[in-house]
Amino acid sequence: MLGGAGCPSYLSSRFLPYAERRAVWAVYAFCRTADDIVDRNTGAAERLTALNEWEIQLQAAYAGRASTPIFTALADAAARFGVPLHAALDLLRGAGWTSRSTATRPIASSPTTATSSYPPSAC
Repeated sequence: MLGGAGCPSYLSSRFLPYAERRAVWAVYAFCRTADDIVDRNTGAAERLTALNEWEIQLQAAYAGRASTPIFTALADAAARFGVPLHAALDLLRGAGWTSRSTATRPIASSPTTATSSYPPSAC
């Protein structure tokens, strides 16, 4: 999910010990997928439903019932390194806010994406 050797996040994570690296990758995969949900070119209701489903899976993973590889890895990272549930929930709440604020226009035509100097993710 980190895009391989050309991805800056991947390269920097290589300096971490293996267990920590895997935990960083798990957190990244969770965050990246949440961002991908928000970036879908669908209506706000569909994005909010998908974010709600993502949160249900998150809660289940923290309760020991992970259902996908991302949540299995995230649950392991949480258990080993104390990744707090509230941080992931805050991220999802922010993603929900973003989904609601773009309810009337597709993400691709957002004025901020057209003029932003922030490069698109290469990872």
